[in-house]
Amino acid sequence: MTEVTVESLQKQLIPVDTLPTLSSPLENSKRAASYKAMDQYFLPLLASKIPEWSTLTIEQFSDVEPIVIGIGSGSTVVYAAERLGEIKRTFGKVLNDLNLICVATGFQSENLILHNKLRLGTIAYYPKVALAFDGADECDPQLNCIKGGGACLLQEKLIALSAEKFIIVADDRKKVPYLSYGWKIPIEVVNNAPTFVEIQLKKMFGDDLKDCIIRESMPKKAGAVVTDNFNCIMDINIGPIHDVKKVHEQLKSITGIVETGLFPNINCVAAYYGNSDGTVDEIFPEK
Repeated sequence: MTEVTVESLQKQLIPVDTLPTLSSPLENSKRAASYKAMDQYFLPLLASKIPEWSTLTIEQFSDVEPIVIGIGSGSTVVYAAERLGEIKRTFGKVLNDLNLICVATGFQSENLILHNKLRLGTIAYYPKVALAFDGADECDPQLNCIKGGGACLLQEKLIALSAEKFIIVADDRKKVPYLSYGWKIPIEVVNNAPTFVEIQLKKMFGDDLKDCIIRESMPKKAGAVVTDNFNCIMDINIGPIHDVKKVHEQLKSITGIVETGLFPNINCVAAYYGNSDGTVDEIFPEK
């Protein structure tokens, strides 16, 4: 069998620069960033499996350990799911619903998976995730992140931390010198705990606590945002975050806080940013 390389696989895929132009240079660069991230991290996995999988009958695939991919949410991740769907179609003789499973971080990402004809699985049944691709609301030079603008932070963190490698795909507006540069910190809070949590936050951070707001739902629906886990979201501002792990641990120590939108970098290996001029930046965590 001819040697399978990433380059040989990529040549069989549609080059991103030959695709129809999107609505703006930024959208084109977001697509290019996602395609590049997917190619650079998923294709090596596929190349390593093809020599074995190409000899199997469809019945034998039921005994194969599948590749599990986490798909997050956000306008850039849309293109990552699109590229993965193309890869599955192109290499359909070795990629199928038995050996490629996608797990979602929320309702939007479930739809992305299904729309691209990828098989949807659950993290409960497929806990060993090879790669997770997700967006971010902010990302610092060490690739620590703030996530939770879409109120899916608990599910997003569960998928991200289950992955061997976590990859951020976003636009360049999410690249910041430090966290809370422009975003508040979302925290997921048990429904009857916001008052207690706010009291504890005031004790913990004092005058540094500038904002502590329960996130409201859409204008036509009265009340707070309800997460997929039936909790509420509070958005807090305690100023610039430089020690991300410390602040995350402080917040998690408060009873009633289920999870925080601070993602200290544990396994994020790279971030791909689409720029407004149409280019892509590939960033690795600073040491």
